[in-house]
Formats: sequence, C-alpha cells, structure tokens
Amino acid sequence: MTKWEYNTLEFDLKTSFWTGSSDFPDTLIENDLNLMGNEGWELVNTITNSEYHGQTSKMLLIFKRQKIS
Repeated sequence: MTKWEYNTLEFDLKTSFWTGSSDFPDTLIENDLNLMGNEGWELVNTITNSEYHGQTSKMLLIFKRQKIS
C-alpha cells in the first residue's frame, strides 16, 4: 500500500483593501513552489480565507509526496 506524507506552507498576503495592492511578492510563492517541487513535494490543494469584502489575506498550500519507509 502506498503511504504519503504531507507538508504545508502558509502565506500572509497582507492585501490592502483601499489600494488593492499587495505587499507580498508573487515571486516568493513561485520560489517556494519550485523548492518544494525539487524536494519531491506535489501541490495538492490551496486554501484561502475571505475577509472584509472578499479580500484574501492568507493562503495555505498543502503538499504531499510518497513516503519512503
């Protein structure tokens, strides 16, 4: 039977409601995704929260990879 292990990354996006801009660089997510992929992790789900007027302030990325016993 295949066994899996899981890992998560959480990002605090800190989006400004009034300006619509984000203090969070997109390249940071891309770099972390590439690092996780190079270690054998596969992104399987993304969960975001919705705050005032639908603004997203946090994002949780869930990864899995086959567990080697």
